Amino acid sequence: MKMFRVLLVLLLAGCGGTTAPVPSPTASPVAEVSPTPTPVVPLMNGFPTGFAPCAGNAKTVKQAAYNCLRDWKPQRGEYQGEVVYHFSPSLSPSRQAKIKEVTMFTLSRTEGFVEYMGFSPEFHLFFNIDGKEECKRMFQSWEGTKNKTWLWDREGSLCTSDSYGGQSVGSDIRKTNSAGVNIQGDGIDWWIYHGMPHEILVSFFGVSAEPVTGIQARSLEIGQLWVHYLASRAAWQASGIQLLGESLDQYQNGLLPGPGKASWQPSVADPRFCPQPGTDMAMRCGKFDWGSLMAEEPNNYALIDLASQYVTAKFGPEWVQRQLWPAEIRYLWPVMKQSYVDGSGDFRPAIDRVAYKLWGGKWSDLETAIDAYAVGEWRKHGWTGFK
Repeated sequence: MKMFRVLLVLLLAGCGGTTAPVPSPTASPVAEVSPTPTPVVPLMNGFPTGFAPCAGNAKTVKQAAYNCLRDWKPQRGEYQGEVVYHFSPSLSPSRQAKIKEVTMFTLSRTEGFVEYMGFSPEFHLFFNIDGKEECKRMFQSWEGTKNKTWLWDREGSLCTSDSYGGQSVGSDIRKTNSAGVNIQGDGIDWWIYHGMPHEILVSFFGVSAEPVTGIQARSLEIGQLWVHYLASRAAWQASGIQLLGESLDQYQNGLLPGPGKASWQPSVADPRFCPQPGTDMAMRCGKFDWGSLMAEEPNNYALIDLASQYVTAKFGPEWVQRQLWPAEIRYLWPVMKQSYVDGSGDFRPAIDRVAYKLWGGKWSDLETAIDAYAVGEWRKHGWTGFK
């Protein structure tokens, strides 16, 4: 369990490093976006009271999520974009073959992102097991990261790690992105089946369909950080289930050790999950503090993974990329973009606008439901200290 938590903590590098601009909205200008929802036809028939169709006859959230992930098939077959692999010298041919299998498994399930952007990004995949200098050499050899010296120079970045690390990497080349994994020591197969799908899916949040004029906005500044993880969690759980025969019981028991006493009231509405600093809206939402969330018991990653199970069970494995992410870009991003310029905008009314478009309600509908599910699961495993 200790090693698993270390790996989860180090996955944070994948989210902190994306610097490419997000897709620019193709619809109404900022002036038309009001904090108060305007009459629109919701994309869904209200907030779901049952499970997604892919859940079959499941009676529990966990079983529904498992069924959806087990049966999740790509809608258009193979990924249409080019994939370029960068492997360090000591990586065996069998491990390289596994990486390619998992990569195509993951990329073939990104159709929602691809349809919204209108293209399949050229994808560069870096996998290094030969030390820091080789990590630096690999990234420096790719022209797409010519201006990303923070990858190998910044303390705690991917190529300076003494242990494990993953990072989604923005590119200087339009319609191009990448994901990298750097491993010092054991754990290669874990990163192949779990870490790499995470980095691949996270990278799509940073691919730019069109330049966002004058603003280099990181995807983490659009919405709460737990949302940023939902699509990637679904992908790497699916890869484990379909390629390794894993069960969500095995996976969930690792998230829910007990008994224990909670040090906080776990909630995806916690202000520490708010968008990273950079906009006035982010400051009005709350104080982003990932470090303190990792120190809580149970920690933030366990909460995010339970949130992913809930979202998958209720909405299906592609809801984030087909509906939630486009709605955030359409209704939330313009307000946050404008707040760079004039300090306007407030996170809660803006994210409520997204929820109103999706199911005709408020964003707190989803937060409350996720929190209730997560706390209920921890209580079953003997956790106390909750309100």
